[in-house]
Amino acid sequence: MIPRIPGWTWLARDGGVTLVHPDGPAAGCIRYRERLRPLHRVLSIIRAQDNDPSFELVDLRQPQQIVTAEGEFGAFVRIDGLLQGRPARRAVAFIYGDDFYSHIAGLALQPERFDALEAVVRHLADQEMLGLGERRRRFLHAPPRGWQALERVALHAYYFPPDYPRNRSVLVVYPALPDRGWREPDLLSILLPIDGPAVTQVRARRAANNGRMAGELWSCLCSGLEGQTARDVLVLRKGRYLYPMSLDSPPERHRHNREVLLQVAQSVVALPQPRPLQSLQVTGGVGAPR
Repeated sequence: MIPRIPGWTWLARDGGVTLVHPDGPAAGCIRYRERLRPLHRVLSIIRAQDNDPSFELVDLRQPQQIVTAEGEFGAFVRIDGLLQGRPARRAVAFIYGDDFYSHIAGLALQPERFDALEAVVRHLADQEMLGLGERRRRFLHAPPRGWQALERVALHAYYFPPDYPRNRSVLVVYPALPDRGWREPDLLSILLPIDGPAVTQVRARRAANNGRMAGELWSCLCSGLEGQTARDVLVLRKGRYLYPMSLDSPPERHRHNREVLLQVAQSVVALPQPRPLQSLQVTGGVGAPR
């Protein structure tokens, strides 16, 4: 859901909303749609939707990461071009939920309105309310170099070494968990890969820290059909969330893999905190952020 813009016309059509500048669509027109699937990279979505033969691309800026007032991740892209020979600016924003995204696409054909259109699109993206609240969420981290990524379960990032399956190591970065005072046995019982054996012994526990948040690292032993597996479970804590990951290793790979796990933990970034919503002020009949 996005807020109304003072003075702009609000038209509900085709499963979304179209907003038109008070001076007409050439001055600014914005199309908003929400809960779109499937998830894709920003530039892939833009290229797939850019099927207007009358639009000639001049400059496509690299996407900029944004964070909404609710603390959700998104991206903003500026696109300059010619529409039927006239200068045109497209301002496009994406806001990502857990398995869907919202799309805010603005277009202006009057160069003197380009910056104002971009400001309004940015403001709408910042103020969009998904209303998802506290829940399991993906969080930012750097994948281990050279490892192959796969999402085997929603919100879970699985990483496999280059020589898998000969090397049966498996790193799992789980979604961030709202901190509900989890106990050690509960964490160790749920933080395990698909088809991974259960923990049979906790061999050691020590404090962990990546310089921005603290937590714990458990060294465990697991027994399954393929023999014994070493599992390191690392959980960082910050604010309202836990940031968990685990790494299963054959015994001969355990020491090397632990360094891989610690390197990934160093890259973890805590989820953004929500901010107060902003209102709009009207300047010359056009809504502008304040």
